[in-house]
Amino acid sequence: MIRELTIRAMLGKARTHARRVARSRARATLTALVVPPAAKGSIGDAAMASAAAGYLRKVGFTRVCIALAPGWDAITGFDEYIDADGWFYDQRRSVSARLIRRLGEFSHSFMIAADCLDGSYNPGSISRRLDILEEHLAAGGEARLINASFRKQALPLAVERLRALDPRIGIYARDPHSAERLRQATDRPISETTDLAFLVESDREEGHDLSGLQFIARSNAAGRPVIGLNVNFLIEKMHPGFGLAHVELIEALLRADYSILLLPHDSRGNPSDADLLRDLRERFPKAIDRFFFQDFLPPPLEQMVLRGLHCLITSRMHAAILAMGAMTPSIGFTYSDKFEGIYRLAGLDHSRLLFDPAELVNDPAGMGALLVGRLPEMNSHRRVLERSLPSLRAKAAENFAGITPAVPADASRSLEVA
Repeated sequence: MIRELTIRAMLGKARTHARRVARSRARATLTALVVPPAAKGSIGDAAMASAAAGYLRKVGFTRVCIALAPGWDAITGFDEYIDADGWFYDQRRSVSARLIRRLGEFSHSFMIAADCLDGSYNPGSISRRLDILEEHLAAGGEARLINASFRKQALPLAVERLRALDPRIGIYARDPHSAERLRQATDRPISETTDLAFLVESDREEGHDLSGLQFIARSNAAGRPVIGLNVNFLIEKMHPGFGLAHVELIEALLRADYSILLLPHDSRGNPSDADLLRDLRERFPKAIDRFFFQDFLPPPLEQMVLRGLHCLITSRMHAAILAMGAMTPSIGFTYSDKFEGIYRLAGLDHSRLLFDPAELVNDPAGMGALLVGRLPEMNSHRRVLERSLPSLRAKAAENFAGITPAVPADASRSLEVA
């Protein structure tokens, strides 16, 4: 009981401090805290976060911080990393209190809500991230969920938490399927946008190995277009043998005189994407000159490499989106219909480009032949992307529609301690 009273007092002091700082902040100053959907490891998460930071600066935010542990150079554009993992993952309320104290510094908070609101991965962590947005409202800020996706198989606890979410927190869905499911789950207005990763801008940075670009140039000069290949370790867990099934797909690509750029997109998992790709490369020692393993790159640089490919074959949606942003078509092995929603927005014929991973596992030779047969279509898909990309970028920017400087809250406002 004494410990609980101490925690309540600590949180109360943190909230009082946040409101005091909010009142002293200049009303017209735009400052933001971005709350990512997960910890480090996913280039997709890095793409969304970095794109958010870049766009917020363009529209006048003078300071942009992220609630993430420091030390990951895949994410760029933030003034400060505020480590909140002890609260998100370990429920340490002392960490929560330290973050709450900082909330008054920010006019706005944005939680990137991709692939997490439905409880698919770590519902407790997501609920605690939502707690921070509600704390920010109480401190006088404006809060919203951006880039939100929502699967059919949402956990009841996740739906219950969203229904209880403060109605002043706007929800911006990244595709029509997610928007409709969120409306049904929450019975509240949902804005339709598209994925923040469409706002990533290709850029050359010092200190990164871009040998992949040289490999692509050499292969193209030799008359061998380059196919990018990514394997998602999560699908390997859902469909054992998925990684190994790529062997016959690769054999089909080599016979058709393509070169292959191996592109890991997530450093998590054991084995990880990178481990699965290295294993595939080692199975072709006699064709090693036809392969290139691209080390992890920040999203703008990864997009530069993707721009040179004839096509990307991937089981990661954000790899596909970064490729689309580079006007490179992607063939996808899907693990949810969120792929379909994005492809529809891009105007792409998903029936020609999206496949069930089980099809590759059950008939790798047949699927290899089918996909190689689809590769001559890629130039027509590229033209579709060239036409649709400006509208996709404009729609992604709608995650931040209507931003106005926040008015600090009245000192009497507060939240109850959970």
